[in-house]
Amino acid sequence: RMHATPSEVVFNEDSIDTDFRVESNDQSDMFFVDAGNNRIGIGTNAPVNTLDVIDNGNGAAVVGRIRNEGGAAGDDATLELSIATASEEMRVLFTDSSGTAGQIVVDGGDNSMAFETGTTERMRIDSSGNVGIGTTSPDAHLDVRGSGTQEIEVLSTDGLGRLSVTGATQADLIFKDTGGGTNAKTVQHLVADDIYTIRQLTDAGSVG
Repeated sequence: RMHATPSEVVFNEDSIDTDFRVESNDQSDMFFVDAGNNRIGIGTNAPVNTLDVIDNGNGAAVVGRIRNEGGAAGDDATLELSIATASEEMRVLFTDSSGTAGQIVVDGGDNSMAFETGTTERMRIDSSGNVGIGTTSPDAHLDVRGSGTQEIEVLSTDGLGRLSVTGATQADLIFKDTGGGTNAKTVQHLVADDIYTIRQLTDAGSVG
């Protein structure tokens, strides 16, 4: 049912359960409204989500674009995911024929952002900017944890490989064994006032 007035055109007024469809040159369901389920399909007459966009690229990518043609300051382009309850999550989900390939999850409760491959979290950025790999609660700007051997590699295939630690007044590189015991477990390499020092510390923190 269609109802037209000088100010608007209404389809399915009074909540009539009648689907609505618009055809294009070679697409019978270019735009489809599933009235009974409150869903919209573009390229499909069987949308399973609030909005489903489906196309056959025929060898090319299927692309969606939001473009701001303005050139003035503030003429940004924004894609917003919003929730009404701060404790819930916002997700960008990547799927293929075998299921979930990965996702990006923003937690509205603690404002952290997690990156997953498959359904396994690999990295998290917390609200203070700390990055955790193998941990959901990073204690430093970069916190890498895990079982077994954990390795960070800096490799140049044809030149210099360098790991740089810089501080305004002091630079430290600390090697620490957390296995416990009474033997010296911590070695500190320290550069301050143009002096390079190697210090060995005991478990209690005293200089060995």
